[in-house]
Amino acid sequence: MIQHFHLYLFGKKFKLITDHAALQSIFNNIKTIQSPRLERWRLKLTTYDFQTVYRPGKMMISDYLSRHPHARHETNTVAEQYISFITDNALPDALKLSDVAKATETDCILSCEGHQGQSTCKGLLREYCWFPHMDRMVEEICRLCIVCQAASTRITPDPIKPTLLPRDVFSEVSCDFCGPFPEGYMLLVVICDYSRVPVVERIKSTAADTVIPRLEAIFSIFGYPEVVKTDNGPPFQSRAFREFADNSGFKHKRITPLHPQANGIVERFMAPLQKQLKTAIASRQNYKRALSRYLMNFRNTPQTTTQTAPSE
Repeated sequence: MIQHFHLYLFGKKFKLITDHAALQSIFNNIKTIQSPRLERWRLKLTTYDFQTVYRPGKMMISDYLSRHPHARHETNTVAEQYISFITDNALPDALKLSDVAKATETDCILSCEGHQGQSTCKGLLREYCWFPHMDRMVEEICRLCIVCQAASTRITPDPIKPTLLPRDVFSEVSCDFCGPFPEGYMLLVVICDYSRVPVVERIKSTAADTVIPRLEAIFSIFGYPEVVKTDNGPPFQSRAFREFADNSGFKHKRITPLHPQANGIVERFMAPLQKQLKTAIASRQNYKRALSRYLMNFRNTPQTTTQTAPSE
C-alpha cells in the first residue's frame, strides 16, 4: 500500500498506523536482524521515512473498509470483450512430445527424409522448430536407422601411438617443405626429433638436385643422422635421393601417404612458422628477418615434450 501511494509519501516523514502489532518490531527496530523474508519486506520500504504505530482494529477506519468493500461494477466495453476473446482463443495449448512426434511423421520437412546425417538434420529442424532434447533425439534416430548404418562407411581411427624419443641428438631428423613465399622461395625445414632444433634453408626448387646439396650442408655441421623421416614428395621418391641415402648411410623413412600425423614433429612446427611469416608479409615487414627472429625465439623456448629449450 505504501508503494501504491509513492507519489504522496516519498520524501516525507509519516506514520504508518496498523492493527498488526508485529509490524512494529519489524519496521521500528532496524538494528535487529530478522528472518530473510522479513528482511526483504523491510528492505523494500527502506527508502521511506516512517514510524509504525499500533492501533486496535476497532479504532481503525481501514479495518471497516476492508471488511465492507464496495461492489465492483462490471464493465462491458467492446474493447474489453475483444481483448478477452483474443486471450481465450489465441493462446496455444501446451505442446507435448507426442504431438511433435505425430506432426513430424506427417511433415515431409521435419521427418528428415533423405538420410542426410545428424548435423544436416539438426540444422534443418532448427530452421522450423525447437523442442526439448531435440539434438539427442536426432542423434538417437540416426544411430538406429538401419539404412544409414548399412550405407555409411564407418572409419574408426587407430589410437594415437606416440613416437619414441630417439637415443641421441640428431640421430633422427624430420624434413618437409614450407611455402612458397615471395620471390618464389620455398623453405626446407629439418628438425631434430630429439632436441627439436630446427634448421631452415631457403631454396628455389624442390627438385632432388637442389634439396640434396642443402641436406649435405646441414649434415656436414651436425653429422649424418641414422634416420631421415619425410613425406612422399617428388624429391624424396627420386632415384637420386635413394642413392644419397645409401651413400650417406642413413635410413630413409617415408610416412604413410595422406597421413601427415605420422610426421607430426615437423608438421607441428610448420603451423606457427607459416603464421609468423604470413603475418610479417601482411604487415609489410622483411619476412627473412621475421624468420630469423622466430627461429631464435623457438630455439630458446623450453618444449613441452623435453622440458628444455632446443638450444640446450
